[in-house]
Amino acid sequence: MDIIESTELTRKYVGWSSSKADTAAQCAMRFNRQYVQKVREGLPRKNSDALVGTAVHSIVEIVLAGRKVTGAMNSVLRDSALTNDEVDRITAYAPNIEKFLKRYKIYTQKHACKIPLLEKKLGVTITGKATPYFGKDLFLRGVLDLCLLFKDNKTAVIIDHKTGGTRDLSYYTKQFDSYVLLMKANYPELQKIKIGINFLKEGILPFSKGVIDVTDIEPLLNKVINNINSASANLTDLDKTTVSKLCNWCSYKHICPAHQGGNVSCGSTKAENSTTV
Repeated sequence: MDIIESTELTRKYVGWSSSKADTAAQCAMRFNRQYVQKVREGLPRKNSDALVGTAVHSIVEIVLAGRKVTGAMNSVLRDSALTNDEVDRITAYAPNIEKFLKRYKIYTQKHACKIPLLEKKLGVTITGKATPYFGKDLFLRGVLDLCLLFKDNKTAVIIDHKTGGTRDLSYYTKQFDSYVLLMKANYPELQKIKIGINFLKEGILPFSKGVIDVTDIEPLLNKVINNINSASANLTDLDKTTVSKLCNWCSYKHICPAHQGGNVSCGSTKAENSTTV
């Protein structure tokens, strides 16, 4: 199998991640503000859900590194600029973090896993070779919440933490494709990878059915290139705005021409309006 060709737009904005590709597909103007112009000044306070999610991710990382849940929460919340409501929402995750920790300990002992990879930053080139997260030849990067490597060096488990509502795993297919490619490129001896989502709000951890065969990296690489080629095709006009419910989580909504005047509804489940301004 040959590696497919990346498009001109894919190469122009290289340094991709799963979230960057999602942004490209969702709204060209947001992509322009965030990744091209890199607007940082004057942005409003982050969405409350995002702040809660970031804090909970940090707590889980600290817990997996060996601290107790109470101590990890105190450490993260001590110097935070969170509201009382946000603190209450974060502390409500404690029972499910404990539940996950117990399951994690049983699993790692049963399968004799190596020391876990926490918030692991990985990169891959356009030819499927490992490269640093900020490497000059970087094509795709990603930060993996939790990776478990079996001692046979041939099997890995990737677990991503989510703090929002539960979704079917098929919703995360493109993110999974990216993570699997990154792991295979950086740990080429791997032959099998299993992926799970730790839905902390509900306290459940579903896994993908079976294991993913990663003996050959080219099919993985081609899937990811196809995904990014499709996303970057939306970037022919960086002034194009796409109005959808996702606007409610966009840090650039306050400077978006489509929302000036405050009379634009963002309640749709799909991108309804595309406007070039």
